[in-house]
Amino acid sequence: MKLKNFIYTIILLVTFNSCSDWLTVYPKTEMPSNVQFASEQGYKDAVAGVYTLMKSSTLYGAGLSFTNIEYMASLWDVSTDTAPYYLALHQFTNTTAKEITDAIYVKQYNVIVNINSILENIDKDTTIFKTPGTYKLIKGECLALRAFIHFDIMRMFGPVPSTGDVGSIKTIPYVTKVSKDINVPITYDEFKTQIFNDFTEAETLLAGVDPILNYSVKALKIPSSSGYFAPSDFFVHRIIRMNYYAVKALQARAYLWYGEKQLAYESALAVINATNPDGTKKFTLGSSDDFANTNYNFPTEHIFCMYDYSLYKKYSDNFATGTLKKGSTVASIKTTMFGNTGTDIRELNLWELITLSNNTTCHILKKYLVPETPFDLNTDFRQIPVIRLSELYLIAVEAASDQTLWDDFRNTRGIAALTLPADEIALKTAILMEFRKEFYGEGQLFYLYKRFNTVKTSILFYNSSLVVNYVVPLPETELK
Repeated sequence: MKLKNFIYTIILLVTFNSCSDWLTVYPKTEMPSNVQFASEQGYKDAVAGVYTLMKSSTLYGAGLSFTNIEYMASLWDVSTDTAPYYLALHQFTNTTAKEITDAIYVKQYNVIVNINSILENIDKDTTIFKTPGTYKLIKGECLALRAFIHFDIMRMFGPVPSTGDVGSIKTIPYVTKVSKDINVPITYDEFKTQIFNDFTEAETLLAGVDPILNYSVKALKIPSSSGYFAPSDFFVHRIIRMNYYAVKALQARAYLWYGEKQLAYESALAVINATNPDGTKKFTLGSSDDFANTNYNFPTEHIFCMYDYSLYKKYSDNFATGTLKKGSTVASIKTTMFGNTGTDIRELNLWELITLSNNTTCHILKKYLVPETPFDLNTDFRQIPVIRLSELYLIAVEAASDQTLWDDFRNTRGIAALTLPADEIALKTAILMEFRKEFYGEGQLFYLYKRFNTVKTSILFYNSSLVVNYVVPLPETELK
């Protein structure tokens, strides 16, 4: 399992010599690195390019949010003998399914190479950063993004964490340099150490400069109306960038994956309890008011998200057309998943039965329904969530059986109070039932199934032909 030379050659060519998304939007990145990184603006362009790559349809712009990764969790209806069909059956060696997972692997490392290019140059001459705080902000964001991307690669292609002693298993490379040399895989435990080293350094850097610590999310989104005078655009709208609280939130997610429950709980609380200067909560759980205002993706919960200008089109192409659907009647979701409570705000507001042009009906998710042209910045929530506050609540509940947070979460969702079970298996079942209601279409359920090593009969909407396999195979070139 080696990251081969030719993959890096391809990646570097894509980065600097093609019409990739990055180069289309940021043509300055056609410059060689010694020119690219000769100014503060050059670094800003490079970081912006990283986020653009992350928003590709292969990654968090669709594939790792609401399409391919959700097929792997059996969440969408599929047609026989298609790539989604084989993904849903976990037949990852099927040619069409493997093309998708191979592309994810290569594209993720593509992003990492671009991040590493920034990190390898950023300490060479810090005097070029004229705007106070920019050096730490950029370096902190990049270190955290590198950890985040590596962690997601591990979650997909690495071992099931609960199956015996996996710590010494050779897994995949943790890449920290731009090089044509072979990057050999390291052990599961070594990989874990690298992830948290990057997160820790990122947290330290961002703690000193990230304005999200001192201003509200709304103030940073529209600084002109809040009295905040941002030194540059890197210091505004921080939730669409890897900010300080995103680092803490992703640490909580990763700590729980690796079984570090106390650390997961502490990191989750750091986000849950975060406050603004006036004492109000920095992030708040969504409520029925959000739905009343057609804010279906609970924007007050977004800790880190991808701003997607084309989100309305993606909703129109994928959901409004019935391409991504679950069942042909309201009961497919209302009864099967929610239990027909009649009170759960997600049950009542997030799903819609539509009639297609051929007069057939299908049940679709409205989470990504946004105005085509928002009225103003206050109503512009064209955001694909990467991690939301509700996940931190569920992490804290699982990690520490926090009944208060469990009650708070259920109350905002309009469902009855429920005493947390003392039995670990029953607790996981309760978490799983809420998790799939909450994060449908957000690319997280497959990973929860994998972490719990969930049996087929506990997978919602599973196909009877499914043979559960949570370890997605590496590209064949990596196995030679």
